[in-house]
Amino acid sequence: MPCPRHATADVQQWLNLRFKPEYAIMAAVDYGVENLASLKKAGYKIDGLNDAEKAKIIYLTHHLGLSDAKRFINNKITEGSAKELLTAQVGAESAISKAHKNG
Repeated sequence: MPCPRHATADVQQWLNLRFKPEYAIMAAVDYGVENLASLKKAGYKIDGLNDAEKAKIIYLTHHLGLSDAKRFINNKITEGSAKELLTAQVGAESAISKAHKNG
């Protein structure tokens, strides 16, 4: 079944490249670099970070998306939003377990 459902064969062919490791890695790097540039443009001091710190920010933006990563960095994610994000990442049952385990 195509993903998204309305994808044409040509679009689906492009989407299927995400399952090839080399393309997935290149896309992740490009996405990460773009997110760092977007954060810098928004006024975050990206240039002062070392490579390990930049990698953590790339990981954060990969999982939360740019707008939620900004909210996280600025400590503006509400408890309800955090629950929604965790549930989206790990599923409802695992989210409940993690919440109980970590208070």
